Amino acid sequence: MLISNINSLIHTTTTTTLLLHLPAPPPPKPVPSCRDILWVQLAFLPYWSLQYFGWYLRWVWKFWILKHDYGDEEKCYIIRKFMGLSHGQFENLDDHVKEEYLDLELWKKENYESWKAERDAELKLKMAQSGRYKSYRRYMKNNGPGRMYFDDS
Repeated sequence: MLISNINSLIHTTTTTTLLLHLPAPPPPKPVPSCRDILWVQLAFLPYWSLQYFGWYLRWVWKFWILKHDYGDEEKCYIIRKFMGLSHGQFENLDDHVKEEYLDLELWKKENYESWKAERDAELKLKMAQSGRYKSYRRYMKNNGPGRMYFDDS
């Protein structure tokens, strides 16, 4: 009886240890759509070009000529372009983050630049305190980036 208890304890301990050391599963890959195929993109290129041209004309007419105020969708588009994010990346942000961007009025260039400068300063301070970044800086100082040699001899 004592031996069976010890064997079951060893088995559960080993199983628990193995489960704790398993790597996390990889994130799911996005499912490709028909629009990702090159030939489909080439076939629809004239349609999508006309659609973009119409959108751009509407933008110029509505906001440059008539001087209408931006709606929430247009504000998000401008913020997304300032940040250099794709449509999918911006849509994956949390709603409260988007609302924060809208509250900070980041669609205005000067507000975005001041916010970006603050964020970069915070990131630089955080990286300066990071041990991993310090070791990277030491490596770059001592060894530098990889060297290219053109001497064949």
